[in-house]
Amino acid sequence: MVNSSDMKTTTPQKLSNRLIKYSALSFAIAAIGDANGQVKYTDLNPDLGGSGQVDHFIDLDNDGTDDIRFRHGNSYSNNNLYAFNINGNSVMGLANYVGNRFYYYPFALDINDPISADATWQSHSSQMMEYQCYRSSQWCGGVTDKYIGLRFKIGSIIHYGWIRLDVDITTANWKIRDYAYEQTQGVSITAGAGILGLEDNVFSKIKIVALNKSIVLFNLQQATNYRLYSLTGQSILDGKITYATHVIEANTLANGVYIIELKDVNSNAVLRKKVIL
Repeated sequence: MVNSSDMKTTTPQKLSNRLIKYSALSFAIAAIGDANGQVKYTDLNPDLGGSGQVDHFIDLDNDGTDDIRFRHGNSYSNNNLYAFNINGNSVMGLANYVGNRFYYYPFALDINDPISADATWQSHSSQMMEYQCYRSSQWCGGVTDKYIGLRFKIGSIIHYGWIRLDVDITTANWKIRDYAYEQTQGVSITAGAGILGLEDNVFSKIKIVALNKSIVLFNLQQATNYRLYSLTGQSILDGKITYATHVIEANTLANGVYIIELKDVNSNAVLRKKVIL
């Protein structure tokens, strides 16, 4: 990964001539795809869940093939909630060896946590909620607004997505609220990406132009962190922006399509865009 301090940085004092050039070529904005537009979001209304022994199947891409199954209750306790990997898919999680056997637990992700090829993936059926909480499930005791990271296949191609749940072990109730996935094959996603709301307000005025190995950001409202990814999810370039207009020089990068991720320092809102260098 290359830090922005290792590459040429254009300060506001040096921007004037360059911005005249970019303004004259502002049509290039239309040629830039929107990576957020590649995130397919589904809001469940009403939410799925309840109590007692019940199964719910989730098909993230609506292709007729279920990607994960949630089961509440089994022959041992109706307070257990399981996420079953099906059709060769996996969830982000850990394996805990207890009593001569492994137990598998999905991570309870927070909003904006990365979901990518670099994560720890478990392909076994994963126990999430336990009635006695005597193992290391991150869902034990009840959680709200937490995410499961999912690696699943559309045909034979890997995609990444998330599912948001509320789990309350004290009442044995749970619900699946919504889910989303990145439609571009192999590209990482962050938990909560695609949900309309905060990021739309924070980044509503931002314009991004990519031209001749430079990425120009216009109308930034406040301090913003950025990170540039390849389409395989590899982090290539990162830095912090403190000016309303900023130029990221990427002269050492190969021509191709990249994902730029902007993260607002104050609100942690995230915006992802596809850029062509």
